[in-house]
Amino acid sequence: MKKFFLKILLTTTKLLNHFIQLGVKDGLKLFFLNPKKHKENQIRLKRTKYPFFIRGDSSDKLVVDQVFYYKDYDISLDFTPQTIIDCGANIGLASIFFKNKYPDSTVIALEPEPENFNLLMKNLSPYHGFYAEQKGVWSESCTLEIIAGEDELPWSFYVQPTTGNSHNTIEAIGMSDIIEKYKLESIDLLKLDIEGAEENLFESNLDAWLPMVKVIIIELHDRYRPLSSKTFFKALTAYDFSIYFKGENLIATQINKRC
Repeated sequence: MKKFFLKILLTTTKLLNHFIQLGVKDGLKLFFLNPKKHKENQIRLKRTKYPFFIRGDSSDKLVVDQVFYYKDYDISLDFTPQTIIDCGANIGLASIFFKNKYPDSTVIALEPEPENFNLLMKNLSPYHGFYAEQKGVWSESCTLEIIAGEDELPWSFYVQPTTGNSHNTIEAIGMSDIIEKYKLESIDLLKLDIEGAEENLFESNLDAWLPMVKVIIIELHDRYRPLSSKTFFKALTAYDFSIYFKGENLIATQINKRC
């Protein structure tokens, strides 16, 4: 009997939290969302200008929760970002969040996994001011091989350099190449969820791009590459970054680049 009432209490508390975070209508919608397997499910939230799609029988519902319920990317800034780069964009939900919070911003979304990228393009197509690259991000442009993660879900994979060419290989682009291609003068907000590739990204060729970054939102993946955190923090020591944690993410703000 105690377990039954405890379950009801926990369920009620979670539902109330959904109401607090999302409002009654969207809170109910996400709380009871049970995506149909093997189908795309259309979702429309009050805080998103356009509906978006997620897949049943995948990790997409978890990404929805991260972005819109737990608000992993809802950080306070003392300026309005104009240029946002979303590396490891998955199906585009973080980019959607950024475009709705900062509608005049330009968002560049990078996602290497083909199925994720196809849905990203569908989700972001109604928005203006976005660009998408079906590529990974690395310290320099190269070819990478996609390796499935332990749970084999679409949000869980990592990459490694390769000289081969198969259905598992992708192109990667260096951050300095992104700056050159899009003629960027600054990177106001850089979101990184790249499953351990941050170890390589922050290992070399930093002077060409890191001084231009105002704010970094990053999830570190030492479980895939044990030196990811060490490499990242070492790279930041040459600059004046203020750091704090929000959920699974680390937020790094370059003090002299905030305005």
